[in-house]
Amino acid sequence: MEGIPQFPARASTTNPDLDEQKRNQALPEELKVAPSTPVELDLKQQPLQHQPYRFVGPLKNNVEITHAEAHEELNLDKRMGPSPVAPMQIMHKAKKKYVVGKVSGLEEVKLRQLNAILNKLTPRNFEKLFKKVKEVNIDNVVTLSGFVSRIFHRALMEPTFCEIYANFCSRLASNLPDFSEDNERITFKRLLLNKCQKEFERGEREEAEAGKTEEEGGIDQTKEEREERRICARRRMLGNITFFGELYKKRMLTERIMHECIKKLIGDFHNPDEENIEALCKLMSTIGEVIDHPKAKQHMDAYFEIMQKLSTSQKLSFRVRFLLRDSMDLRTNKWQQNVK
Repeated sequence: MEGIPQFPARASTTNPDLDEQKRNQALPEELKVAPSTPVELDLKQQPLQHQPYRFVGPLKNNVEITHAEAHEELNLDKRMGPSPVAPMQIMHKAKKKYVVGKVSGLEEVKLRQLNAILNKLTPRNFEKLFKKVKEVNIDNVVTLSGFVSRIFHRALMEPTFCEIYANFCSRLASNLPDFSEDNERITFKRLLLNKCQKEFERGEREEAEAGKTEEEGGIDQTKEEREERRICARRRMLGNITFFGELYKKRMLTERIMHECIKKLIGDFHNPDEENIEALCKLMSTIGEVIDHPKAKQHMDAYFEIMQKLSTSQKLSFRVRFLLRDSMDLRTNKWQQNVK
């Protein structure tokens, strides 16, 4: 055809070595390669064994392959893994028999189930999740103590849900079983009381240590780090007191603990702390109706006398002073909220 260059037909020959020599002569010196030496295999005397995952095509009795092809075959065998007739690895007998379906750490499994229940706890599904707690089968002190710790942690991390957690504790205290350890009766309520006491003491200790300088025996930290630690410790303490108030309303805590909390929040009223005073007003609105009875009148009068002085202190913001006045009005109204 016109316009299309015609290439000369390739000369056919029956000698492949001659063709290879001609091709080498046409190439530059740096691209010329030495001719490969053929290797002849006799497959009649050594029959080919079957190897898994390897395809063997139809072969004739005598096959010629080059050294390069033989090397490639050897690499292929290495990549395919050991021969099926290789000796098996020696197995050691296990000391403990493995049982399918048996979970190690049964107590951890139960605590994870209880924690999942707390994650879903809302007023709407309260009864449904309460039944699921009983289905977990809390049958020892370890699981019961771990459950108390998880409830307490949840209440501190989610202070707006303290009331529902307190209701949950009240129901659990009357439904979960009691245990005996070293001839000592252990109940859900007792473990909860111990936890509250430890957390309250811990909060006081952390708040005191957070404000110490290195010269006063504290850790080496900057002024900003010291203030951040103090704020975190105080917020944790305020979260504890909020939860304590809800537990006290459910008769889960003693009145003595609540008086200690009130005194802690009042602190040095000559130099009041706004966050503490705000928490005091909230606590009074929560437990006032229960704790303000004739036997505690002397204590309550002393508390509100201090709150009266604080309501006119210029060291507090207008918002906190109004909260103090609202608390005093609430007591005057016998702890009944005015509904507009």
